[in-house]
Amino acid sequence: MLEMLIMMGIGRYQGELDDAPAFYWALGFAVLAGLLALVMSGTFSVNAALTAFAVKGLFAWGYFVLLRRFGDSLALWYAIFLLLPLGFILFTDF
Repeated sequence: MLEMLIMMGIGRYQGELDDAPAFYWALGFAVLAGLLALVMSGTFSVNAALTAFAVKGLFAWGYFVLLRRFGDSLALWYAIFLLLPLGFILFTDF
């Protein structure tokens, strides 16, 4: 849940704070998700951290790109902003 809120916060402010490509924002989020998985796993599993880094980083990259692409249409932007994190919870919460 914490990762979803962090991802939504980054998605909201990524275009306003910096004009860096969405890949950089997703890479930063993936590093954070990997570190959280490493600490929260309890066993400090490197495998869990690498898996979280890859899966959540790619998901975040797609999420950030879609938010930038549909930034002109407010209704689509809100739908992507609110509905895709539900997929994040359902498919990447391990």
